[in-house]
Amino acid sequence: MSDHLSDPPPYEPPPQEEDFYEWETEDEGDRPGILWFRIVALIVGLLLVFFFGRVTAGGGDEVDESELQSLRQENAQLEDEVGRLQTDLDDAQAVPEPEPTDDGAADDTGGEDTGEDDSQETATESYTVQSGDSFQLIAENEYSDVGLADCIAEANGLTIESTIVPGDVLELPAAESC
Repeated sequence: MSDHLSDPPPYEPPPQEEDFYEWETEDEGDRPGILWFRIVALIVGLLLVFFFGRVTAGGGDEVDESELQSLRQENAQLEDEVGRLQTDLDDAQAVPEPEPTDDGAADDTGGEDTGEDDSQETATESYTVQSGDSFQLIAENEYSDVGLADCIAEANGLTIESTIVPGDVLELPAAESC
């Protein structure tokens, strides 16, 4: 009975190959040199980034305090003006538009003619300039005649080369008076 229950032989590791753990037996003299080279390269890189940042930041100019104060005052005035204009705009939008009358005059937006007799029209109509409008375009849309662009400009004390911007209100004279 003792044959099959006998103790097994003790464990013996396999024989090591000579270069299997070569890195453990290398001369440790070269490793610190590589480590110091990496540290120096990192420091040089950080210094380059720092100096490049300082050069490109442009923050070295001192601002005159009086100039800064005047700009702050101007900014406050402009903000007040914007607030006042916004209030005016809100008030203007709150006022209902007057109902059009049946006197044959076109509406203020330069819209269509009602088709009634031209003798009932007043001497002038108002037209609010829209984005992209020019004197020629207004004349073509209102009178179907680009040649009346000079007449529209003159009736408003302008020349055909004058700049008009959206929101300007122009007086459109009757076609017969041009």
